[in-house]
Amino acid sequence: MLKIYDYLDEVLATQQIHQVKHQQRLLYYASDIMEKMGETSATDFNETLFRTMKVCRALEISIPENFKKIYRYDGDKLIIDWRLSSLASYLLLLNGNPMNPSVAKAQMFAVLHNKS
Repeated sequence: MLKIYDYLDEVLATQQIHQVKHQQRLLYYASDIMEKMGETSATDFNETLFRTMKVCRALEISIPENFKKIYRYDGDKLIIDWRLSSLASYLLLLNGNPMNPSVAKAQMFAVLHNKS
């Protein structure tokens, strides 16, 4: 009987370590990035996020390791947001609306940065 509890404790500890490591990698909020880019439309937000996830799927990048759906309070209302890894944040910038000057600058920077 003691071995069963020892095993369960080990499984729980391993799971908690995995969750902590996973949460540390998801450092950014999608809504904060979109706000800094000047995107306030929920439609643009959802389209950009959907395109970003499609890119990840096409490149076989793990969605659960780079995106986590969360709920946050914004003033007095509950909003759906996403926690993102650094890679997901970068891809979100690249998949934003190019008609937005901030997004276009980020996309140009990424192109120029990769040439050097």
